[in-house]
Amino acid sequence: MITELEKNELIGIGSRYSGSGLVEQGGYTHGVALTDGTGLANLLPANYLTEGRTLIDDVRERSKDREATEQESKYATAAQNLALRQAKTWMRKLNRRAKRAAHMGKKAPDTLLKPPSNVKMKEFCEGLDFMVKDFEKYMASIPCADNAALLAEGKKLANTLLAADFDQEVKRLNNLPLKVQDYYHKKGLLYKWLKVVNEAGHELHVNEPANAEKYNMKILYRNYTNHAQKPVMTQEAPKA
Repeated sequence: MITELEKNELIGIGSRYSGSGLVEQGGYTHGVALTDGTGLANLLPANYLTEGRTLIDDVRERSKDREATEQESKYATAAQNLALRQAKTWMRKLNRRAKRAAHMGKKAPDTLLKPPSNVKMKEFCEGLDFMVKDFEKYMASIPCADNAALLAEGKKLANTLLAADFDQEVKRLNNLPLKVQDYYHKKGLLYKWLKVVNEAGHELHVNEPANAEKYNMKILYRNYTNHAQKPVMTQEAPKA
């Protein structure tokens, strides 16, 4: 089993990434994992790498379906999906900044030191909002010249995500043809497989930064950024 996350959550994750990007990233990650042999395999459930290889091939085949890829081009470029990716990067930056302040004896709340992770979308957005508000409250205690710029960026991202109707997004995904839902589900599973293998790789090479760095998502995120910058294709007229 790749993950025990609910199918609807995996469909939502899968809707955010292109099948081709996941397949390319999967091939790279699988190859890196094989070079580490039993050392890595012992950190994973039995046959986990084999399951991943099968999943990569499955997503590749499903991505050849024209109906699935047409839906992908319509919906995977939504503004909130790009904002979500940017919000995660913003959280990591603020987390590092708050930790530096804590090491210097400055006061920083737990919301900044331990940002939310692996939570559902609404909880993530609420966590982001709390981080923004606490950052503004404790900003004077965090030594850094561009705190104001980072705060402004965080507010903008929080507003974008909080304004998104994720319940409606779930309903929309559930109304897609079953084979498209299955495609998104498989993409979500592959994304989570990649995250699990990368975590195992970083544990295996915890004292070897250069080797640990080989376990990354750069191929997927590069493709994701390029994909998200394309014009959004929808049946509705663009809003001013």
